[in-house]
Amino acid sequence: MKRINKFLALALTVAAVFSMTAVPTVFAEETYKVSGWRKTVTFDSYEDRSQFRLLTEFDKLPSLIDGRLYFWTLAEQKAVFEARTYNDVDVSADFGTINDHGKFDVGFYVHANGFAGAIDHVDGWNVNLERGANDNTFFLKLHRFQNNSWKGAAITVSGLKLPMNKVHMRVVVKSGILYAFVNHETTPRITYEIGETAGYVGVRCFYSPNWVDNFSVVGYGNGKSFELDEQLNAANNTDTAAYTENTKRALDDAKEALRKSDQAEDQYAVEDALKAFKKAEDGAIVKRSKEDFSAALTAAKAIENVGYTKNSWNSLQAVIAIAETIDANDEDARSYWTERLESKTALLVKYAKRGLDL
Repeated sequence: MKRINKFLALALTVAAVFSMTAVPTVFAEETYKVSGWRKTVTFDSYEDRSQFRLLTEFDKLPSLIDGRLYFWTLAEQKAVFEARTYNDVDVSADFGTINDHGKFDVGFYVHANGFAGAIDHVDGWNVNLERGANDNTFFLKLHRFQNNSWKGAAITVSGLKLPMNKVHMRVVVKSGILYAFVNHETTPRITYEIGETAGYVGVRCFYSPNWVDNFSVVGYGNGKSFELDEQLNAANNTDTAAYTENTKRALDDAKEALRKSDQAEDQYAVEDALKAFKKAEDGAIVKRSKEDFSAALTAAKAIENVGYTKNSWNSLQAVIAIAETIDANDEDARSYWTERLESKTALLVKYAKRGLDL
């Protein structure tokens, strides 16, 4: 018994040490959300490119081609987003290559400083995705670059099977802890404490030709985008008076969620609320009276099959069969099936030729 207690005490001591020293295990997406609005750069114009300081080992700088920023030389190139520095930040982008058989070496800088015009004068953290030539097995690495030299890989995740020519990367830094994701995964491949020193974010490419697109950064100090403001205004100005009470209520609730998340300047909540509004809008039902429903059902049942195609005729009959069973006092049901009856009636198609069975 004493021996069992001794082992139990040791196990509890080890567990206590790990609980105090290890980076916390993350279970909720909420952990990866930071304050601020989202800034997105799609590289569709020179104005987009001008938001970055471009650095290269040789004389050819990254260039805009077909809505992407291309890195051409077989040397190291960087694009630093110069709008502001960030402490907590959520940065993501699509990366790709035009040479499936060549090496692939791309990634992000975060908490980076020291860009004084020289490519190696950077002090920051680099999350890099790498693979060799003709190899679809990737390595995800976290490096520290300081005083003009690499400090080695703090973490290496090997054996990632990803598409050869296009990947999505996302790096979040929150409260001094870095999380790295690949291809829209919800669980980070890397979790590491880097501290809370603010700095710039940027892109690094090596073994070109590679490209970057759809660069996105969420962080404190970003202004709300014009595109997001347009979406919010369009949603808030949607007239819900013509809809059934249930769907009108769903739309109004979604509009209220939009208003609250907008006031809180919560980018993620706004994006979620916009998705909820779009879902409610897609499912919204225009209200119809009992008289409308009765008239549509009577008209549909009165139609004779005078040469309609099998598919169009059977579709109408299936709708009639369901419509005959619904409760006409249910506003949502009668409104929905009134529209379906009218739609299927309008879509009846006659045979183009005798004997053709569609």
